[in-house]
Amino acid sequence: MERKDFVNDKISLIQETDGLTFGTDALLLAGYINGKYNRGCEFGSGSGIISMLLLTRDKIAEAVALEVQEDYALLTKRNAELNNLESRMTTVHTDIREYKPEFEFD
Repeated sequence: MERKDFVNDKISLIQETDGLTFGTDALLLAGYINGKYNRGCEFGSGSGIISMLLLTRDKIAEAVALEVQEDYALLTKRNAELNNLESRMTTVHTDIREYKPEFEFD
Protein backbone atom coordinates (compact mmCIF):
# COMPACT_ATOMS: atom_id res chain seq x y z
CA MET A 1 0.00 0.00 0.00
CA GLU A 2 1.12 3.50 -0.79
CA ARG A 3 0.28 7.04 0.08
CA LYS A 4 1.11 10.34 -1.61
CA ASP A 5 2.37 13.08 0.67
CA PHE A 6 3.09 16.74 0.03
CA VAL A 7 6.58 17.75 1.13
CA ASN A 8 7.81 21.33 1.29
CA ASP A 9 9.58 22.71 -1.80
CA LYS A 10 6.56 21.72 -3.89
CA ILE A 11 7.53 18.05 -3.87
CA SER A 12 4.92 15.30 -3.80
CA LEU A 13 6.21 11.98 -2.59
CA ILE A 14 4.86 8.47 -2.99
CA GLN A 15 5.75 6.39 0.08
CA GLU A 16 5.10 2.84 1.21
CA THR A 17 2.65 2.88 4.12
CA ASP A 18 4.29 -0.11 5.79
CA GLY A 19 7.88 0.56 4.77
CA LEU A 20 10.59 3.18 4.80
CA THR A 21 9.33 6.78 5.02
CA PHE A 22 11.29 10.00 5.05
CA GLY A 23 11.74 12.08 8.17
CA THR A 24 13.30 15.28 9.39
CA ASP A 25 16.79 13.81 8.95
CA ALA A 26 16.37 14.03 5.16
CA LEU A 27 15.24 17.65 5.41
CA LEU A 28 18.15 18.49 7.70
CA LEU A 29 20.72 16.75 5.49
CA ALA A 30 19.46 18.54 2.38
CA GLY A 31 19.55 21.82 4.30
CA TYR A 32 23.14 21.17 5.39
CA ILE A 33 24.45 21.18 1.81
CA ASN A 34 25.79 24.64 0.97
CA GLY A 35 26.71 25.94 -2.44
CA LYS A 36 25.77 24.74 -5.88
CA TYR A 37 27.20 21.63 -7.42
CA ASN A 38 27.02 20.02 -10.83
CA ARG A 39 26.44 16.36 -10.00
CA GLY A 40 25.54 14.54 -6.79
CA CYS A 41 25.05 10.90 -5.86
CA GLU A 42 22.64 9.61 -3.22
CA PHE A 43 23.49 6.22 -1.66
CA GLY A 44 20.46 4.23 -0.54
CA SER A 45 17.88 6.56 -2.04
CA GLY A 46 14.75 4.97 -0.59
CA SER A 47 12.09 7.29 -1.99
CA GLY A 48 14.65 9.67 -3.54
CA ILE A 49 13.70 12.56 -1.27
CA ILE A 50 17.22 13.90 -0.66
CA SER A 51 18.07 14.05 -4.36
CA MET A 52 14.75 15.73 -5.10
CA LEU A 53 15.19 18.31 -2.32
CA LEU A 54 18.67 19.19 -3.59
CA LEU A 55 17.43 19.44 -7.18
CA THR A 56 14.43 21.63 -6.38
CA ARG A 57 16.57 23.89 -4.20
CA ASP A 58 19.08 24.21 -7.07
CA LYS A 59 21.91 22.88 -4.92
CA ILE A 60 22.77 20.30 -7.59
CA ALA A 61 22.17 20.32 -11.34
CA GLU A 62 21.95 16.52 -11.71
CA ALA A 63 21.50 13.59 -9.34
CA VAL A 64 22.14 9.87 -9.48
CA ALA A 65 20.15 7.93 -6.91
CA LEU A 66 21.49 4.46 -6.05
CA GLU A 67 19.23 1.89 -4.40
CA VAL A 68 19.91 -1.81 -3.78
CA GLN A 69 16.27 -2.78 -3.19
CA GLU A 70 14.42 -3.08 -6.49
CA ASP A 71 11.05 -1.93 -5.07
CA TYR A 72 12.59 1.26 -3.70
CA ALA A 73 14.60 1.89 -6.87
CA LEU A 74 11.32 1.78 -8.79
CA LEU A 75 9.74 4.06 -6.19
CA THR A 76 12.58 6.57 -6.54
CA LYS A 77 12.12 6.57 -10.32
CA ARG A 78 8.35 7.06 -9.97
CA ASN A 79 8.88 9.95 -7.56
CA ALA A 80 11.31 11.64 -9.96
CA GLU A 81 8.71 11.32 -12.72
CA LEU A 82 5.90 12.55 -10.45
CA ASN A 83 7.91 15.71 -9.73
CA ASN A 84 9.10 16.22 -13.33
CA LEU A 85 12.73 15.65 -12.32
CA GLU A 86 13.44 12.62 -14.49
CA SER A 87 15.54 14.69 -16.92
CA ARG A 88 17.89 15.68 -14.06
CA MET A 89 17.68 12.58 -11.84
CA THR A 90 18.79 9.06 -12.75
CA THR A 91 17.85 6.08 -10.61
CA VAL A 92 20.15 3.06 -10.60
CA HIS A 93 19.15 -0.26 -9.05
CA THR A 94 22.51 -1.56 -7.82
CA ASP A 95 24.65 -2.46 -4.87
CA ILE A 96 26.99 0.47 -4.17
CA ARG A 97 29.91 -1.97 -4.04
CA GLU A 98 29.26 -2.90 -7.67
CA TYR A 99 28.45 0.55 -9.06
CA LYS A 100 30.88 1.84 -11.69
CA PRO A 101 30.11 5.48 -12.40
CA GLU A 102 30.76 6.85 -15.88
CA PHE A 103 31.73 10.27 -14.48
CA GLU A 104 32.86 11.97 -11.28
CA PHE A 105 30.59 13.46 -8.65
CA ASP A 106 31.02 16.74 -6.80
